[in-house]
Amino acid sequence: MSEIEDQPVTEELSLSIDILRLYDEFSEFNDRCSFLCDAFAGIVANHEEIDENTIHGCSLYSNWLKQQIGYYNTKLRRIQEKSRHECKL
Repeated sequence: MSEIEDQPVTEELSLSIDILRLYDEFSEFNDRCSFLCDAFAGIVANHEEIDENTIHGCSLYSNWLKQQIGYYNTKLRRIQEKSRHECKL
């Protein structure tokens, strides 16, 4: 087989690997989000115990969550663009 004939198979494999990696990363992200949601619910339920450190921690995790959402949006957009490019080949 020539290098040109091998290219679609290699690119398809590359896309599959990208999707699998993203799925694994997203699964970990999902687990952390579940923990975070439970923690926030617990904090709100015991609102009389909220101190400055807890408020600061909530703020840090909220910012982390926003960053992760941006990261996954970017990764999904890149995979989609890669998929669109490979479909044209």
